[in-house]
Amino acid sequence: MKKKLFKPALCALYSGLTLASVVSHAETKIPADVKQTCVVSKTDLSQWFAKGNISKSGFVDPANSLNPVFGDYYNNKRCDFYKWGAQMFLWLSSPVGSSYVFDGPSFFDVVQVGSDFQLVSNTLNKDNNSYSVRSLKQDDPIGSTGQAGGDGVLLSQQASLTYYGINVNDVFAYYRTGQDQGKFKGTEIAYEFPNTIQGLRRVENFAGRRFKDGHTLAMEIKTSWVDASTVDASRYLVIDAKVPSYDRKSTTKWSLQKDALVKRLALVGMHVVGTVTGHPEMVWATFEHLDNAPDQKFYYLNDKGKLVKQGFDASGDWTFAKINTRASTEVQEFQVVAKERSDKLKCGVNQRCKKGDIVATANVIQENNVIRQNPWGSAPISSSNNVLRSNTDLISLNHSILPLLKGVGDVRANYFQVGSIWTATGQIPENDETPADPKDNIFRGSLSLSNATMETFHQAPPPPKKSDGPVNCFGCHNVKKVQGKPRESFKVSHIFSNMQPLHIEK
Repeated sequence: MKKKLFKPALCALYSGLTLASVVSHAETKIPADVKQTCVVSKTDLSQWFAKGNISKSGFVDPANSLNPVFGDYYNNKRCDFYKWGAQMFLWLSSPVGSSYVFDGPSFFDVVQVGSDFQLVSNTLNKDNNSYSVRSLKQDDPIGSTGQAGGDGVLLSQQASLTYYGINVNDVFAYYRTGQDQGKFKGTEIAYEFPNTIQGLRRVENFAGRRFKDGHTLAMEIKTSWVDASTVDASRYLVIDAKVPSYDRKSTTKWSLQKDALVKRLALVGMHVVGTVTGHPEMVWATFEHLDNAPDQKFYYLNDKGKLVKQGFDASGDWTFAKINTRASTEVQEFQVVAKERSDKLKCGVNQRCKKGDIVATANVIQENNVIRQNPWGSAPISSSNNVLRSNTDLISLNHSILPLLKGVGDVRANYFQVGSIWTATGQIPENDETPADPKDNIFRGSLSLSNATMETFHQAPPPPKKSDGPVNCFGCHNVKKVQGKPRESFKVSHIFSNMQPLHIEK
């Protein structure tokens, strides 16, 4: 079943939840007294909309990834990249036909089949079985489309599983296909994603056509979703999609069933990843719903230029956090996905499970208690110059955009940019077997960036604890240097090399 776009509606509630328990939501507060360092004015935002005025569910044009400002390494600002992410999110979540842009004709669904990924064309306004959220007709129901690192399963406070999907645009898909066929040998895009007009034209010439939104360059989108019946769906972007079905009779093992289910899902997170001029490493921007989880304490500058410490506040009903949870709470994996049959480590000594089952790691399968450990993608309780300015820029950006969207009743007003990260001069981060260091001066933007719904169990912990895992996107999305061979920079994308190329008829 192809997913469908729905008008906002309060859906049936999950397992006896009362209406009051759903709508008394908590939400991330965007400080209103922030210093205006990164602003999208009403006039500017209006110009992003295709019809020239801010309107409810109005179509937003994409940002121009070919803008030369991104390649002006010594003069561009964080705000240039943060604005790029903000406009791209509004474009990707704009309605097209019965769906959204990220699932429209300019994008492909990425479906995992065994250890490979297939590109499936989107058919506008028609039902098909091409798209899956986390699991559909593949051997591994989680794989690289799920949580980053490990096998942890995220369960909301309303007992909904969190589901995941991946989409790439036509530039990405045709670049993958041409690269596989050796069509770009000896060119500037032989081993790196197109990030100039020349690189784009090479991909378009291979495809035999100009792409409608080619100026967005290569894009990869990852989304996270919960069962829409467990939240106030009027506050969310909503789709229908096939998801895996589980027998939940046991408290320690949920058995994966043969047939998938069709569910209405609510968007809780999105990674927007794409190349811009001079940046083959891609810009990594991430967005979350305001209701997801509370932030650790953080600093920012107010409109008087004074340092402000925003306190931790977990009051109210969150999607992924318990009411009044403590700031010291550790985000734990309470359940994981079994990879092998009769895996004693995952299934427990006294029970059997099969590949794809969800099994408790300790006592019982239970709701995860989540805190956003890195507010605005930066180390908590840090007042360093970079963190302070980045936090202020992001808060200022969100504060300028979200009220304007809310004023016209646009549901996208409930999503905020957590942060974005890129490198100073388009460097490709290298894998030297150590995590990417947020103090490394090649990185720019939100140096400890993660998404509470996608890197839930791999967020950098608050001081004084130390992590031996990645502390930002490039901690995982890097390239191993092999002596004597060209560096395949496109491997910053984990799905690229295992993606089956498009079948192009001669």
